[in-house]
Amino acid sequence: MTGENGYTKLAAYGGRSFTIWDTSGKVVFDSGSGLEAIIRASISEEDWLEDHDGRSDDKGPEPEGVAVGAPYGVPTIFVGLERSGGVMVFDASDPASPDFVQWARTADVSPEGLQYVPAYASVTGKPLLIVSHEISGTTTVFEIRR
Repeated sequence: MTGENGYTKLAAYGGRSFTIWDTSGKVVFDSGSGLEAIIRASISEEDWLEDHDGRSDDKGPEPEGVAVGAPYGVPTIFVGLERSGGVMVFDASDPASPDFVQWARTADVSPEGLQYVPAYASVTGKPLLIVSHEISGTTTVFEIRR
């Protein structure tokens, strides 16, 4: 809606997906409803109805933060889920069709920031994923294994 001085009302729907673009800005992949499908397949009917179904029309899983790295030479996408919690991991060896690897869930919800640390820069000598959590104010460090 526009008014005399421009827009008078802005609206945005919640995030439900992540997108991969090529270097020219062309969309190579969009996960669409894939994140929600993974969540739905991973939790009980009761938990889905209680925790997710009532919110899915609002913002879905709300991917909040993304980190990209190549642990052990494998192009990997880490997607933090604000509402659903945890981090989804995708093998992006084929950027047009990333493979879901796992949904790493912790007791802390609302991952806000994600930082990939390659093995050569890690104090453990292993690749790491550092995740900050908005609600608890905590930080989780995941060691990435093969």
